[in-house]
Amino acid sequence: MKLSHKLTIILLAFSCMSLMLALATARWSFEQGFNKFIIAQEKERLSQLGEMLALEYALNERSWEGISPYAFSHQSNRPPPRGPKFGAQEHRGINQHPPQRLAYQLPSRNEQHIGPPTTLLDSQSNFIAGSMPSDAVTNQDIKVSVSIVSEGRKIGALESYLPPSPSSTMAQEFMRQQRTSFIAVGALALLVSLITAVIIVPKLLSPFKKIVKAVEQLARREYDVKFRQPPSDEFGVLMKDINAFAEALQKHEATQKQWLADISHELRTPLSILAGEMELVEAGVRQFDKVQLASFQDEVSRLTRLVNDLYQLSLSDIGGMHFDFEMVDIGGLLNDSLAQFNLALKAKSITVSTYIPSNIKVHADALRLRQVFSNILSNSIEYTDSPGQVRITLVETGNKATIDIEDSAPGITTGNEKQVFDPLYREDSSRKRRTEGAGLGLSISQSIIHAHKGTINAASSELGGVKISIALPIRGNVI
Repeated sequence: MKLSHKLTIILLAFSCMSLMLALATARWSFEQGFNKFIIAQEKERLSQLGEMLALEYALNERSWEGISPYAFSHQSNRPPPRGPKFGAQEHRGINQHPPQRLAYQLPSRNEQHIGPPTTLLDSQSNFIAGSMPSDAVTNQDIKVSVSIVSEGRKIGALESYLPPSPSSTMAQEFMRQQRTSFIAVGALALLVSLITAVIIVPKLLSPFKKIVKAVEQLARREYDVKFRQPPSDEFGVLMKDINAFAEALQKHEATQKQWLADISHELRTPLSILAGEMELVEAGVRQFDKVQLASFQDEVSRLTRLVNDLYQLSLSDIGGMHFDFEMVDIGGLLNDSLAQFNLALKAKSITVSTYIPSNIKVHADALRLRQVFSNILSNSIEYTDSPGQVRITLVETGNKATIDIEDSAPGITTGNEKQVFDPLYREDSSRKRRTEGAGLGLSISQSIIHAHKGTINAASSELGGVKISIALPIRGNVI
């Protein structure tokens, strides 16, 4: 299933859930409000009926006895004054007999078109007239009660019981209309959500499609991917990362090509020399003597060193370089490495100054560290002008041991300090390769130091050349 379809389904599902929740809440709120309205309407009816009954009560000499059911069954019309004790001469002749008093009772449920069954109680809550509700009605229906007050005194009360849901035809019809409206609104909202999802989802996924296309280009080794104006959201962050990734891949490809060219050059040079000298010997131009043999051996040694360096570098890249860690006296290793270059230092008139305290131990591989020191010292001797200087210092600071190896002019261009650790890197100025070495020593040294959880950096030296700083953790601590 496509991502666009998944997002559409998710949006529709979310819209449906939100819509159902909103409609359920609206319906519940409506029913609650409608019930309150019905109760308030019933209280108003009982209040009006109570006022009329209070008037009848006052006209009947403050007695409930003999009050006609006329006032109790028609709340909107005030009944005419009646009864033997008030205005008899106005309504009947002298010789007429008083009307028969009627027992006070309510109309039946079918006759009560103005409200639910109603009960009249006196001030002591004793039943006077009306409908006596059953236990089932009192337990299930909603009780509505209004006091009847005359001259500031409670003379009785009216009670009625409303069903939990409206029972009148008009109320039920109104409820049906409201439910139909809710369903129509819900269907319309769902349709709008579907249309919105169909329109919005493609726009939301537009940056994602561009990203997928860019990744496919990178997979085809087409590294000229560039998002010009990435948006300011998460897609924009991803686009910027892809831009950086594509640029890094371009540089890596260029470096790889340069690497192959440099390796080919390094291998071709000694092979060309060997082939040329062998042709001269074969043609009789040169004699095959010890001098010529030594020249062959030099070129073979140069090839051997290059192949060994490439092998060491490839091992470090794949993590296959072997290490034997133990507690090592770092000062002793520096002195041993320096002793190997005494003749070379004297030959170039390079003076050496050292500050190498003893008993500074690190958890390291002695052979690998000696290889690092030899590479750095070899570079210093190779590139330092004669006469020159080399200064070596060893300092213990906190949980690390710092080794600085500096030499005199020439130096390196400012800003190229990190590049000296790139394989086959050469300065275009006077620190170019002069006699031997393929420019792999510092790359191998960096891999070895990183395997020791240490750091190695290059900077300009106070002596005018290059300063290589190495920091190694003491007793296995990580820097």
